[in-house]
Amino acid sequence: MVGSNIRIVKARIRGYKVGILARGTRRLTLRNNDLSNNWKPRLSVWWSTRAWIDWLSFHHNERMSGLRFGARIYLQDVKGATCAGTARQVA
Repeated sequence: MVGSNIRIVKARIRGYKVGILARGTRRLTLRNNDLSNNWKPRLSVWWSTRAWIDWLSFHHNERMSGLRFGARIYLQDVKGATCAGTARQVA
């Protein structure tokens, strides 16, 4: 979404790789949204071991590589955002 003075309140967003994606937005308000049960990547190995392929790095996010893993909320170049009361339930 691109714009200003945008409010998303009490939305139920489920089943997507990215729940809310905002770019170049000013004064964005997110309140009491349910963003649970969205897409999540599978790990390449069992939980007790580590694999470099499963690691996330903030160093490469300028190429938006983090989006390939999914996100409940992804904000890019957003000025004046407020996020409150968003569900944190993990499915």
